[in-house]
Amino acid sequence: MIESPYALPGFARELLRGARSVLLCTHENPDADGMGSLLACGLALPRLGFEVARLGDDRLPPTLVALAGHEDIPVDDGTREYDLAILFDCRVADRLGPYAPALSRCRNVLVVDHHPPLDDEESAGHDWVVPGSPATTLLALALIRDLGGVETVDADVATNLYAGLAVDTGGFRHPSTTASALRAGALLVERGARASEITEILLHQRRPEAVALLSRVMGAARYEADQRIVTLEVSQELLRECGAMTEEAEGLISIASAIEGVRLAVMFLEGDHGNWRVSLRAHPPWRVSQIAHD
Repeated sequence: MIESPYALPGFARELLRGARSVLLCTHENPDADGMGSLLACGLALPRLGFEVARLGDDRLPPTLVALAGHEDIPVDDGTREYDLAILFDCRVADRLGPYAPALSRCRNVLVVDHHPPLDDEESAGHDWVVPGSPATTLLALALIRDLGGVETVDADVATNLYAGLAVDTGGFRHPSTTASALRAGALLVERGARASEITEILLHQRRPEAVALLSRVMGAARYEADQRIVTLEVSQELLRECGAMTEEAEGLISIASAIEGVRLAVMFLEGDHGNWRVSLRAHPPWRVSQIAHD
């Protein structure tokens, strides 16, 4: 059996030991890493004696409906109190969007994330942040194994965890494709992950509306610094014109970063509430963490 490279820290284990009811959360406009972690734990934790609910509404974005368990995990009713909230792939409350007030109904909050924290961010709770991890799903895997053993990771749990790993490593093409990432992928396949199926759905299939968005956005891309930097912009108006969804715009930055000669891709994406987010993809020797900090 292949070992997981990560271990649940002691403080996180104590928070979980002191909890029976758990609210599972990820950021607004969820991706495969955040939602894959949430749904994997949503399937596994009830088998270990926890009562769970997930934050959000009762549906998933169409791009993520292939993930298992979303119909089986209760959705928070907006009134219940919980012993613990777990924020996957998300460190600050603001990223929960309109659901952020739910954290006030939770006695403790555990953050599980792999993005380097920013100096001006205020964490929503107790941080288990591992910037060296290729995906948050690998931390979710460690959490599940620590509490219930590898036997708790069945085919559905493994597939959800593999989904986040595959997407965040770009199909095992990004620099985040470390030896640990490959070992974790092998472990999840051993546990029954439907690797080729979920990778095809999440990384290759696109709706016609998403293809129209791709054409419009890439056609308007701006190049700077001798074409080493490419900038994309995706507004809500453009999404409406194409009939595309916000989550279908998320992956465009990976396409931009694959353009020959590009060292940095920048995407400005307008959210549902008029706020703008900036996503970055960099190739060595440039580093996203340093650029974002500067």
